Amino acid sequence: MTKRHLKFAILVVVVAVLSGFLLFAQVRSSIPFFARLSVANSSPLSCTAEDVLLVVAPHCDDEVFGAGGFIYDAVKQGAKVYVVVVTNGEAFRLLVSRPSRALLLGDRRQRETLEALGVLGIPKDRVFFLGYPDRGLELLWYEHWLPGIPYFSCLTRREFTPDTSFRPGSPYCGKSVVADLEEILRTVRPTLVLTASPFDTHPDHRAVYNFTMYALERLRYEDPFFENTRVFWFLVHWNLWPHGSLTGPGVKLIPPRELLVPTIQWQYYFLGKDTVFAKMWAVRKYRSQSAGGYPLSFIRANELFVEARKAKMPTLFEGITVDGRWDDWGGPNIAFSSPEVRIRQNGARRTSSPFFLAMAKDAECLYLAVHRLSSKKVTYRFHFLPVTPLGSEETYVDVEVGTGGRKTIVIPSEDEFPGALQYALGDDGLEVAVPLELLHHAATVFFRMEVLEGKRILAETIWKVLTF
Repeated sequence: MTKRHLKFAILVVVVAVLSGFLLFAQVRSSIPFFARLSVANSSPLSCTAEDVLLVVAPHCDDEVFGAGGFIYDAVKQGAKVYVVVVTNGEAFRLLVSRPSRALLLGDRRQRETLEALGVLGIPKDRVFFLGYPDRGLELLWYEHWLPGIPYFSCLTRREFTPDTSFRPGSPYCGKSVVADLEEILRTVRPTLVLTASPFDTHPDHRAVYNFTMYALERLRYEDPFFENTRVFWFLVHWNLWPHGSLTGPGVKLIPPRELLVPTIQWQYYFLGKDTVFAKMWAVRKYRSQSAGGYPLSFIRANELFVEARKAKMPTLFEGITVDGRWDDWGGPNIAFSSPEVRIRQNGARRTSSPFFLAMAKDAECLYLAVHRLSSKKVTYRFHFLPVTPLGSEETYVDVEVGTGGRKTIVIPSEDEFPGALQYALGDDGLEVAVPLELLHHAATVFFRMEVLEGKRILAETIWKVLTF
């Protein structure tokens, strides 16, 4: 055997050993869960001929990967099914060197989406492409909310949606995304919405969840119909999941081990053989994507969904004394623990050890108590997005508290902040009292917390929908 052949043989053995180790580790970690999984755990999620289903996907292909089987079954049951694709996925190939190539890739992925959804029984006139920037949606949510400060896509060299979009020429901003979703929701009037996961490691997916929930909450101000619209999310990206584990039409899809927690109630939608085959055929229509591996790892015996729920704020008859101690936090409270609070270590996103954020309110303030994360000097940042009635101006409120004091940012800016924000750092952690007047006494508020050391995020929550 020559040296070249010997090196190749050693390389093959090393790759085989590593692959076997990863497979063993995933299967081993899944054995206890497989023992509990049975048809009795299957989801009550279903569609009838009276239902209208709206699927809101971040990119071309996510709707098939996460919910292709459910979509196919819903069409067979006679339900009306519509699909919204928020971006064209032009950033899939990171080595695209010219804007024209990015635009061509986006057009190609649109055509592939129409072919894939045609396999599942959805006509072209029930598919909406919004045309917002791939890998830019989270920035629209955080930094480019208003049309006066649109996002500029380095890939397409654009600040507005292309001609093939639902509303051509819309500026790349969060307000445009919400307006598009609100118009489609009013037209379609869905009884059921499927969308991306707030836990997804891809920022576009987390943003799509936020935009979808926010648009729905605003519509609930003007139309009681949407109070009965149920929302479920599906997961597409989470580290190596589901690629690398046992795959195949007869193999069950299980959640990532880190997300197998009581706070996330997974629902299992099992697929018939014809549904699995239809989903596989639809996945293969995405020829611009990888031919196998990751896309085909979603071809399983079931799909996974979680119902999106709102957190009801408990009302206190006596306010909290803001002194940095937890001695007056007895009784009802809301605690978000792992994995709603996640820690970033060396750039990796991991679930935290037990860590609590308690919340309650009285007639004047929203109170937050955060258990001290560490002995380091950290800054606590709270984001609030009150849900206001249609036609009124959205207000974005940022509160930052640390050893250097506190800072409050309101967008659009106001000359004077209503009410007085209080805070106290103690041995137990942090207590904050946010005046409800600052949140416009909104009945629903989107909320997120971050804990930072300098500019590095140590811990963060997903965006939670709070109802008062």
